[in-house]
Amino acid sequence: MIRINLIREHSVLLLMVEGTLSAGWVYELEKCWLEIRPVTNGGQLKVDLSGVSYIDEQGRQLLKRMFNEGAELRATGVMTRGIIDEITGPSGS
Repeated sequence: MIRINLIREHSVLLLMVEGTLSAGWVYELEKCWLEIRPVTNGGQLKVDLSGVSYIDEQGRQLLKRMFNEGAELRATGVMTRGIIDEITGPSGS
């Protein structure tokens, strides 16, 4: 299961993601991201993964694409924070 909420804060779009980022749920996040990408031109996209309990390889690849295209990834959990660190670190991009 996945829940994705979109919150607009001035020039920032915040995607709040909760649940698991695996299999078909990765597609749902990608679809949402692709739909809002034109809206973020000149603005900032933040992706809050604090409510995510599991990320599979497809999910990691999507997050890497999102990061490489300018999204800021953030989380509070140890596992999710570790995945973000792998993606955003010097060898992750």
